Amino acid sequence: MARLPGAPAKLLDYYPSNTDGASEERAMARFSSRLALGVAVAAVLSVSGAAQIPTPAGGWTASNFNETANRYSPLDQITAANVATLQPAWRFHMKPAGYTGALKTDEAIPVVIGNMMYVASPYGFVHALDATTGVEKWKFQLPNNDVPSKRGLAYWPGGGGAQPQIIFGSASGGMYSLNAANGALNDAFGNTAESI
Repeated sequence: MARLPGAPAKLLDYYPSNTDGASEERAMARFSSRLALGVAVAAVLSVSGAAQIPTPAGGWTASNFNETANRYSPLDQITAANVATLQPAWRFHMKPAGYTGALKTDEAIPVVIGNMMYVASPYGFVHALDATTGVEKWKFQLPNNDVPSKRGLAYWPGGGGAQPQIIFGSASGGMYSLNAANGALNDAFGNTAESI
């Protein structure tokens, strides 16, 4: 009789009173049923857990849209019918003025909360931009020529008296927490605003 991968070699060990081949087949059927039930329960729990994650209204709160990491936005302003007619509303250059080195590649995915866009720069900054106009509201420069992680900005909405924060890691292994409104370091984060 064929055995399922991962199934015990002898199911009779689980049912000591069974001694004939028919009993072994019944034991295998019970094992298979329990395995199928376990897989079904796990699937239902994973779907119901994903459904409980709120979809941000008009925002992109994490590097993969939200905690489901599906990289899909339910917004419908841009469609297959109008995408060819789109024009840039604004541009923002991450390269600092006066920088003379080679251009750096960027893989950062912006985080958008309300009308604020937060983006990590390969030049060692985190920028907060007005999402409508592209005007820079604030920028934070990492110390010691460090750079923010390429895909790691996250938004925390605050709570318990704490203000909303932008949280990210750096290439050197540090963790930062910035006030989302003004870019100030969060002194209550870790040992200091930078926690290594």
